[in-house]
Amino acid sequence: MKENFLKFLPGLVIMVCFYILAVILWKAMNYPIFLANFIIVGTLVGLGFGLWPILKKENREIARKITMLLVGSYIFFGFGTGLMYLLFGYFRTENFQFEGFWFYLILGGFAGTVYHYTIAKIVGPFIFGRLICGWLCWTAAILDFLPWKNNKGRINKRWEYFRYIHFFIGLALVLILIFVFDYSGIERARVKLIDLPADIKTLFYKFITLKELWWFVIGNCLYYFIAIILAFVLKDNRAFCKYVCPITVFMKIGSRFSLFKIKTDKIKCKQCGTCEQNCMMNNKITDYTKEGDRVTSSECILCLNCVRVCPNNALSRSLGFDAGFRDKINRNKA
Repeated sequence: MKENFLKFLPGLVIMVCFYILAVILWKAMNYPIFLANFIIVGTLVGLGFGLWPILKKENREIARKITMLLVGSYIFFGFGTGLMYLLFGYFRTENFQFEGFWFYLILGGFAGTVYHYTIAKIVGPFIFGRLICGWLCWTAAILDFLPWKNNKGRINKRWEYFRYIHFFIGLALVLILIFVFDYSGIERARVKLIDLPADIKTLFYKFITLKELWWFVIGNCLYYFIAIILAFVLKDNRAFCKYVCPITVFMKIGSRFSLFKIKTDKIKCKQCGTCEQNCMMNNKITDYTKEGDRVTSSECILCLNCVRVCPNNALSRSLGFDAGFRDKINRNKA
């Protein structure tokens, strides 16, 4: 009984954390969309984590991919195109792209994007690590279905600096647009549906001229284009995540102290390397198993592929307190 309960504990913890957060933000902001949003996301991720141990090993990847598609689609269409706001009587869209976060933050428009980044990508990694990269990301939800799975190792480490360059270019772009050209990439006010004209053409025109919508759509198209080209050239579905994605700059900090990590058992481990051959992020997992340490790499996205394929059950999901300040990564020496 205890063993069965422990299998579902990570999913239950995730759901409870999201539910508590939903109630706190709802009461603090007096805005019911927070209650609905965090309950929906928490339930989807919690159920995905709960479904994972139920399935046979060879099918467990299905639980993660389904969860990522559901959560990614919910965020993309619910907020990126404004469908969620329509349910609450408002007319607006939300730019959840990296630049959108800076626009809202600098201009004082504390919209859903700021809460999303603060909770999921800045504070959240201290608890859940880079769970969002492995289970929630709408970009990766498509990339993980591509056929290229490079597990030979990463290319030159200097390529990883591109994500930091991307980070500061995105920030600089927003600063220049705001302070040099007096341009705002956001529409600050929420417009109630009852205040809008009933004419369909007028509504459609207003919708397609929303600044956030274009920033979100064009930004995502650019991300997908770059990500798919990189995946094709490097034969690596997750090349964008490893070398270009600016969000990792935020997430790598907290993920080192994450409560959720992969636990290793050095007694059970036979150093066969199966886990590393299946790690999407090229973590050198056997280096952690030699010491019996948890995988503290900030590059771990908790996809659980290593746990799923380990023939000796030497890896498992776990909760605990520890930290690591050095990423052990397999690199392609060819």
